[in-house]
Amino acid sequence: FFFDSFESVDLNRLTRVKTLMYKFPSFPVLFIVGSQNKLNWESSDELIVDEHIVGELSAKDIRSFLESCNIKCLGEQCSSCQHSLDGTNEEKRQQCEAIHNEIIEKIIHVTNGIPVYLDLMVDTYMQIKKTEQPKLEHFTDNRNEIAPLLLNKFNSTDLAFLELLSFPNYWNYQVVKLLLKEFNPGISLSQVGRFYEYSFIHEHSPKHITMQNFIRQWLQQRIKENKHAQEFYEDVHHVLFNYYDGQFKQQESFELFKEAAYHAQLGLKSDIFESWLSDVLTILLNKGYI
Repeated sequence: FFFDSFESVDLNRLTRVKTLMYKFPSFPVLFIVGSQNKLNWESSDELIVDEHIVGELSAKDIRSFLESCNIKCLGEQCSSCQHSLDGTNEEKRQQCEAIHNEIIEKIIHVTNGIPVYLDLMVDTYMQIKKTEQPKLEHFTDNRNEIAPLLLNKFNSTDLAFLELLSFPNYWNYQVVKLLLKEFNPGISLSQVGRFYEYSFIHEHSPKHITMQNFIRQWLQQRIKENKHAQEFYEDVHHVLFNYYDGQFKQQESFELFKEAAYHAQLGLKSDIFESWLSDVLTILLNKGYI
């Protein structure tokens, strides 16, 4: 049995799922429970086999998943071969396999291995298949429909904080502390940890935390399209530039230079950016980075 949710699974929902699981004590039934955030199972619960954080799937795993959903040529049972293609049976099979291979490659490209997006693509394929032969143009990049679905449970304060987190390529405690101090979205430092439970936030290490790229892009686009937020957009990048530039001048790390340069391009006037870059390139040359 599969249980999935775009939202968090609260205690009542989790209790109902566990109650259902206990109804099958003598049957080899596997329950797979998916959620946007981590589930708070009891460590002593004998029902739990394993827990995994699902990130982006590999191209190989995506292909295997799609083929298991019958997104492939089905041979003699294939309606595409029978009704939509011309030629001998072998020619039809080859055409059908080529078409499905192109569709799978397109889905791999547009989904980036995001499970919920893959699920949407499978639904799209199955709906189209009812009336016509699926084509490449049916599988467009519509992640803008997914991001609001994942984020619509957040209140305005939480969403404002997530918008701030969408600016840096990655962050740590010091970056979060700086953003909260400068822009005060209404979130305290003690509340930040709860955001790391969501599936679109990846805590690689305490010093390197990132946001799922398509969620980040959607949040950034949302800000850029708001004509009243342009000054805010530049201000955040300017603040982050000052932080990374200060860190770079202390440590002279090429990684810190890249972060400073990224935010400088988006937060500084062009003449100021060019002057800064000229000065920094001298340091990089002396250090042998370039």
